[in-house]
Amino acid sequence: MKFTSAALVSTLAAAAVAAPAPAPAPASEESTGGCAGEVIDKVNTFSGSMTSLDENIKSFKAEGLSSVPDLLKIQIGNMDLAQEVEDTANKINECDNFNDDDSAAVSATVLRVIPKIKRTLQDIQDKKNEFDHAILGIASAGFVVEADLKLLKKNTDQLSSNLKDKSSDIITDALDVLVKQIDGWFDKAIETYKDDPIFHGKSDN
Repeated sequence: MKFTSAALVSTLAAAAVAAPAPAPAPASEESTGGCAGEVIDKVNTFSGSMTSLDENIKSFKAEGLSSVPDLLKIQIGNMDLAQEVEDTANKINECDNFNDDDSAAVSATVLRVIPKIKRTLQDIQDKKNEFDHAILGIASAGFVVEADLKLLKKNTDQLSSNLKDKSSDIITDALDVLVKQIDGWFDKAIETYKDDPIFHGKSDN
């Protein structure tokens, strides 16, 4: 079955509505709102970084020596994004288990990033011909793109795993759906650049 982002929103919303109104909790079960808020801030940070990265990817043109600064900008953006995702995963791991409200709040913030992930991965695939000639117009940066994608997928999977471990049961099924869908997008992008040769034929551009 194919799930869309809209379907995932509905799943999360239904889970939140189905959750019983919480009774006053004992001290050991009080809200983790402080830590959840920090996680939300970190998610918003890497969401902004992903927007900037995608803009740089979409505008990239392999034009010989003059395109080297733009290629470096993309590479640095990839590295920064991977680190921010890892930092978010680590912050989630530091939190106590989220209650229902925190689980819903953090998951909703993550959900808003999903379309950006899909769009960025598609744009990376669409730029295959440019990256095939990205190094001085004659050599491919595909091996770098593949490595960056694998690292980002690993860190994203770790974030998802940590979030599932810390979230309440009303959210975990929806998170499983998200992870499978995101992994599929990553796998498709990675396959596009898998074992990419250093030298290709002349660019069509």
